[in-house]
Amino acid sequence: MEFKTSNNLIDLLVGRNLYSNPNVAMRELLQNAEDACYLQSLAEPSFAPEIIVRYSPYENWVEIEDNGLGMDHEIFEESFATIGASKATSPKLQALISMAADGNRPIGQFGIGVLSCFGVADSVEVRTRAVGTAPLSVAIPDRHRPFEESQDHRDTRGTTLRLRLKSGGPMQAGQVPDAVARYVRHARYIWLENVDSQSKSLVPERWLVQAWEESSEVKFEGVEKGHLQLSDAWDNIQNGFGVSLVLCNGGFLVSETAADVLPQMAIGFTGEIDIKPGALSILMNREGFQHDERWTTFVAGLTTHYRARVAQKLDGWLSEDLSAAAIDRLRAMQRVALLILNTPMSDVVGPENVERAFRLAPDVLLLAGGHAQRFEPVALAARAKPPLYAHSSDDRQQQSRSFSDGAQNFTLTESISSSDLRMSLLRLNGFAVVRTERHDYNVQFGSGSQTFQIHDFEILTKLCGRTGIALARVLDAPREHTLIGSSPDAEAVADLMQLTSNLKIQSVETMADAIIADFNGYILNANNADVRRILEIMPEAVGNPVRKALLGVYFALSTYEIRTARQTILDLITDPQFELKSRRTTGRYFRAFLQERVDAILASRER
Repeated sequence: MEFKTSNNLIDLLVGRNLYSNPNVAMRELLQNAEDACYLQSLAEPSFAPEIIVRYSPYENWVEIEDNGLGMDHEIFEESFATIGASKATSPKLQALISMAADGNRPIGQFGIGVLSCFGVADSVEVRTRAVGTAPLSVAIPDRHRPFEESQDHRDTRGTTLRLRLKSGGPMQAGQVPDAVARYVRHARYIWLENVDSQSKSLVPERWLVQAWEESSEVKFEGVEKGHLQLSDAWDNIQNGFGVSLVLCNGGFLVSETAADVLPQMAIGFTGEIDIKPGALSILMNREGFQHDERWTTFVAGLTTHYRARVAQKLDGWLSEDLSAAAIDRLRAMQRVALLILNTPMSDVVGPENVERAFRLAPDVLLLAGGHAQRFEPVALAARAKPPLYAHSSDDRQQQSRSFSDGAQNFTLTESISSSDLRMSLLRLNGFAVVRTERHDYNVQFGSGSQTFQIHDFEILTKLCGRTGIALARVLDAPREHTLIGSSPDAEAVADLMQLTSNLKIQSVETMADAIIADFNGYILNANNADVRRILEIMPEAVGNPVRKALLGVYFALSTYEIRTARQTILDLITDPQFELKSRRTTGRYFRAFLQERVDAILASRER
């Protein structure tokens, strides 16, 4: 009694049941040829390997020819023709493999590579010859039928394997160049030959990036050659933190996804690694590696390299004079600092890079309002007169205003931002004030993504805590810090206009409203162009009863006092002395006196 391989098992191991791409047959055959050349190099140190991928689009066939070890009848029967038997199980091959320094090299590890051919081919022809033995040639008409011997032998050592591709099948001969280009990335001495056009060329080495940065080279045990560098998203706010990582094994493509290699928050990098054969445990379909102890060691080494590149980038920024940096580049730096300081990225980059991000944050953090505001000058001012006040872009206030028109009462509730006024008043009173905003950063990893919402205020709180600076929100400022100041000249003008005592004349930074209603009263904003025009004609207007009354209407309407405004206009148009009053003007001396006060107000705005 003995185990037998069922047809169902063979079908399971063929084509798309095992492999994700039918073109993978080219990789399997090329790796078999590479194994044969490697084994011959062990027996013959001066051996010059050569592998030729020959194909005919017209006749729809492809063959792989190598000048490697070749097979005698014993090796062919024990390894090639026995499903699941690795070449390494042959005593003859084991003797050769034992001569190699890298004895772990997986020569034909799974013994199922040739089965991939029947996913794309109707039949397979094999011609092989080993030194000192008779040649062997067979035709395999079907994966379930016996082999047929052929007399079409090779004259030289090596193996030729030809696939008669299925008409209309998943792989056609015209696709061979693309399949070879996809899977052959770092393997050497492989030629591509089109027998119909009689063209032949050496398959070049391919890298994900044409010119790698000098510091990108990956060097640790198990890596034949490799590179990993940070992407340009680190300096360009317009680009996302995607990742690109290609893994190869012995020069042949294994995986083009980085989803299961570095930790998720290792973001914004490009890399390609060629693993030494046998350094990692490859999966049966050769499209990934076993996540065993060796894989864990490999990932740790690659993570260390990633951290070193992050440290190099942050050190470069810290050594720059960023005072003249473009705003978009500063925002890109800010994005990096915030992600490191406020997301799981801190665990990936390590504590030393977190500390670098803290040192960088003061130069790139306060960037609201389209301009950069450095932390150090602000910190000095806040130490001189604490606290440091911060306005958050999320801060809003609801304010209700009531007014009446005859017998009907109205209530207007509006969402306002009184922070601009408070910030102006806090600055006028000598406090340091900054703006902060929320940022939504989308980070992609593998097939998923996550959006992180980070507010400058959170990082600012950490910075102030580390430097011993008192921090408060603008909306929490006490009344005594936001008292409305006004010059004696402005108060004199207000008195002459017979305005209410809570109306002051003041320029308010960043605001253009003519009259601003706030918790402390009303401000006539000299920053408004219309108000400045009114101030300029005020010497004439205050001396004329009609214009003076109309000014009152202007202020009344601006403060929702509609009934008062209507009454003022009614009194004017029903006044029997209206014509006489409209012709009155301010006296010459009084006008000069008032002009001095108005000029002082306007001049203070220019300062």
